[in-house]
Amino acid sequence: MKYPTGFVPRSIVFRIRLVEEAVMKKTLIVLGVIAAVALVSGAVFAYGKSWSGFGCRGFGNGPMMRSLDLTEDQQKKMFSLSQEFRQKMFDSRNDPSKFSTLRDEHRKAVESVLTDEQKAKLNSFRNSPRGYGYGRCGRDRW
Repeated sequence: MKYPTGFVPRSIVFRIRLVEEAVMKKTLIVLGVIAAVALVSGAVFAYGKSWSGFGCRGFGNGPMMRSLDLTEDQQKKMFSLSQEFRQKMFDSRNDPSKFSTLRDEHRKAVESVLTDEQKAKLNSFRNSPRGYGYGRCGRDRW
């Protein structure tokens, strides 16, 4: 059957519209997913390292370590103690009953590195009503 020039049958026009609507839906879905990822990733990256919980406590490069005025030798020892402690905690992650003994051993090892003045300062941090690790992971104390 021959159609006059410029004439397009209704069935073809309907199919073209269906294809255009499907492409538009897919485009909107992809754009929605991209927008959601952008919004969530901004919140995740804004929180920083302490999202996992590691930045809040310990002898990292936090305010407690800076306020103890450690020597370079003490800093190296503290770093190695922290690395060993993390590895032991990771290795015993399936046996939580070991956690308290590991923490006690780590505290004793840390205190063996410190001088008497530094131990007193550390104990004052530990006994303070609002110590480091609360609020915004100690950031409000800087």
